[in-house]
Amino acid sequence: MHKYCQSILINGLHITKMSSFPYLLSMYRANEAILLSSRTSS
Repeated sequence: MHKYCQSILINGLHITKMSSFPYLLSMYRANEAILLSSRTSS
């Protein structure tokens, strides 16, 4: 699970270089939601 989140962050940083800030924010929100849901389910 940790490795999965790490790849999301790396991909997010890579995409941000050629993308806008709002996209990064939505990526962060989605990642946060994934972390929260995984924490409650486990």
